[in-house]
Amino acid sequence: MNGCVCVCISLSLSLSLSLSLSLSALLCSLSLFALRARALSLSAALFGYIGDTYGRKKALEISVIMMCMATVVMGCLPTYKQAGIAAPILLCLVRLFQGISVGGELIGSIVYTSETAPPNRVGLYAGLSLMTAVLGTTMGMGVGALMHAVFTDDQLRDWAWRIPFLSGVILGVVAIWIRRKLHESEQFIALKEAGGLSKSPLKDAVTIHKWQTLIVFAVVCLWASGFYLCHVWVRTFMGTLLDPPTKGADGIAAGALIFLCFAFPAMGLLSDIYKTRRKVMLCGGIAVVLLSIPLFAALVHANSSPGLSFLALCIFAIALSAWGSPMCAWMVEAFPVDARYSAVAIGYNAAHALLGGTILLVAQVLVEKQGKLAPAVLLCAIASISTAALYFSERVLGKETVSGFKTIADAASASSNGNSSSSSNSTNYAEELPMEDLSSVKDRE
Repeated sequence: MNGCVCVCISLSLSLSLSLSLSLSALLCSLSLFALRARALSLSAALFGYIGDTYGRKKALEISVIMMCMATVVMGCLPTYKQAGIAAPILLCLVRLFQGISVGGELIGSIVYTSETAPPNRVGLYAGLSLMTAVLGTTMGMGVGALMHAVFTDDQLRDWAWRIPFLSGVILGVVAIWIRRKLHESEQFIALKEAGGLSKSPLKDAVTIHKWQTLIVFAVVCLWASGFYLCHVWVRTFMGTLLDPPTKGADGIAAGALIFLCFAFPAMGLLSDIYKTRRKVMLCGGIAVVLLSIPLFAALVHANSSPGLSFLALCIFAIALSAWGSPMCAWMVEAFPVDARYSAVAIGYNAAHALLGGTILLVAQVLVEKQGKLAPAVLLCAIASISTAALYFSERVLGKETVSGFKTIADAASASSNGNSSSSSNSTNYAEELPMEDLSSVKDRE
């Protein structure tokens, strides 16, 4: 469902990038994309509180309704000729509203899926949640290409651009109907029935769990920057910034995104089979650090060879999926149930707010000022910081056990076996223990 809405979000970027190729217009388009990223910080506060207080299902229902509204309103906005300066102002407000809803939807999907997945397939199911967002971006590119094939540029500017957004009504109705059929997470229900819900989950996320949240932020920075640079902005890089442009840049980028979608479940399953998120992620992070500059160099020098460009992006896809797919379960398993939604939302959305949209602007300027390999150096630096944060994360999160970090969640939800106060004490105590010692917490209860 979050993938369906991403179709319209990515389409807006696709159309804007294709209709104007001048640097100033392109920077304005990317600035609008960055505005949505800024809305993610508001989304973390709103949906984090709803998800940890009223339930994952309630948060998911509200987010999909908000996304449906924003998508339809986007298709009804007046043009500059019709409303003057009010038109871009309204567009920014709708993008802000849209960004808030998307931030709550994706995090809610990851948390809910992780909590309801079979215990031995959490990595696979959680990775599929993020894959749907990637798939939505891919579908958005396809719809954008279809619109350009069917309509002229003048028709798109005048009225045809509204069609995909207004068709969001159909997707929204279906998504809302499906969402209402969901059952609440059993982990959340058990905690609620035992009276163990946090009265201030947002406060807990930035105080009690501040170091875990900070590590999640650092880890997600690699995913946010890597995905947008290597699978979104790369269309602009190959199609307009290289001289001569890469032949079939849009098709190459779309094909690499499809490949990334197939790589996601494989890497998530790999983390389940080998019972480690961290080691799979470290392999992906190290690969991004070592290969960013060589692969960007291949894109630059292979602009006359579409096959080599596609191969370079597929290698990027393998490295990023090894990082991003297990990362979903890793984030959820790093926090107890009572503040999980809030903590994951703050860490994940803060990283995207900082880098998800901004890095597109920075990369564009770097190419103009420093050269075509400058974005690769930037990505390499960010990947180094994120990989180092993950490597040293054991000092805060503890070592992985056979069940990953799931023992933290078990300790937090163990209140169903005792009174809420004793459960709360055991949860706090569990967070101070190494992971291999957490199993003893249940025995003491």
